[in-house]
Amino acid sequence: MIRHLYIKDYVIIDELNIDFKEGFSVFTGETGAGKSIIIDAISLLCGERLSSNVVRSGAKKAVIEAVITIDHPIVKQLLEEAGFELEEENILSREISADLKSTMRFNYRTITQSFARELTENLIDIHNQHGTQYLLNPKNHLTLLDEYLNDSKTKNDVAEAYRTYYEKKRKLEETLNTDFNLEDRDYLFYQKQEIENLHMQKGELEELEEKEKKLLSFEKTSEALSAATSELSGNNGALEHLYLGKKELENVADPEIQETISKINDYYFELEDLFERVNDYYHTLSYDENEFNAIQDRIFTIKKVVRKYGGSYESMMERLAEIEEKLRLMEHREEYLKEAQADMEKAYQAYLSLARVLSSKRKDAAIKLEKEIKKELGDLELSNTTFHVDIAERDGNREGIDRVEFFISTNPGQPLNPLSQVASGGELSRIMLGLKTIFNSLFGIKTIIFDEIDSGVSGKIATSIGLKMRKIAEKAQVLSITHLGQVAACAANHYFIYKEVKDDTTYSRIRELSYEERVEELANIATGTQSQAALQSARELLERLQK
Repeated sequence: MIRHLYIKDYVIIDELNIDFKEGFSVFTGETGAGKSIIIDAISLLCGERLSSNVVRSGAKKAVIEAVITIDHPIVKQLLEEAGFELEEENILSREISADLKSTMRFNYRTITQSFARELTENLIDIHNQHGTQYLLNPKNHLTLLDEYLNDSKTKNDVAEAYRTYYEKKRKLEETLNTDFNLEDRDYLFYQKQEIENLHMQKGELEELEEKEKKLLSFEKTSEALSAATSELSGNNGALEHLYLGKKELENVADPEIQETISKINDYYFELEDLFERVNDYYHTLSYDENEFNAIQDRIFTIKKVVRKYGGSYESMMERLAEIEEKLRLMEHREEYLKEAQADMEKAYQAYLSLARVLSSKRKDAAIKLEKEIKKELGDLELSNTTFHVDIAERDGNREGIDRVEFFISTNPGQPLNPLSQVASGGELSRIMLGLKTIFNSLFGIKTIIFDEIDSGVSGKIATSIGLKMRKIAEKAQVLSITHLGQVAACAANHYFIYKEVKDDTTYSRIRELSYEERVEELANIATGTQSQAALQSARELLERLQK
């Protein structure tokens, strides 16, 4: 959610600091005071492209900065993969120069606009009357239904089965379109013999290189071992001195020395054992020049062949399997094609079976979704609306065999039409609000911004919109710009945006209203006055809707 917003030198805002709270907050104020400007600034933080110069007149640059908290798993993973350390409170900022060059940063590290969009798409949702293209676009309806279904295992199984089928299909088509001649066969056969005649075993090269390394260091190793055995056991060697020292101590009658003699005796026999091991290793050393030459020749041959076929034993074996497959195809083409066709059809039937299971689950989920959306729309005074999830069969792909589109009818007796064709602005706003109540929760979005979506409605419908926003705010932070007292009265927090003229320059200001100030603002919204009757009516509205 957004904890704090700082804006400097943006349009008519010279400097603005806003602390946002959890729950439902509304923004009201006179036209042109800067309500939508604040939403536009947040949009730019979300990676929106600049459409015009937004730097305040006379300033060098505009700065927009938000302090946000993040608990969405997808966003956390995105940041982790990008090398960011997530803080309890994170700073997302954008600087825009007067020549429209901009720089975006997350926790003071520069990011791209596309990364900002990817980062915020699961954190902040900005909705205006005609701006929710994602929900309207039929291309996204399958994804929305699948989010509601919440069965990633079945979806993944279908995608994997399709991948298997597609690969077999691609391989069959490639084979059908490939012509081989005698020269191709001869060359493949030569490659097969070259690999097989190598008779290379897995790990053989590493073993040969280790032997080569030992033989190359034979002289140095031999000299070191010879010197070591001489120092340990030759005349005046360590063993002899230790033995003679022990014998001298045996002539000491003091009992305290006896324990020392016993330990020296243990050390002597242990050292003698270690010497024998060194000596045995020394006498096993041998150097055979013929063996050394043979090892080097074998290493050279292996590397020469392996390099031609990928550079490793594994890649060479994979290449051998491919060659054998192609030779089998050339020699037994009809039989090979028959098998490949059967494999492809078997893979397709396996895919189709899983896709039908997924389709059945989608249809069951669609019925539940229709009922849930109908209930949400009923709360928004659209009880006569019929919402339908249309599922039609199509050619299969990794998503399955279903084409999904949302249809709606807002009046009894009217035919169902695609959701994207809903014409009435007031109806569309409420329909989108009902859909967002369900889908934003599924996507885990924690900040939802509504920009005057209540335009064109009033009375009971306005109250229902306000109450619906408050319900959404039980699971997410909701920020809404409104001109309606009924909506404003439903909010937990109320901010007032106003203009201030100073030195012939207009500035935008914002402040949070107290309870009594809210009553006065609601009276202004309703009647444009603060008469006793207007104030009394506003107080009653606020008290009633706050309950």
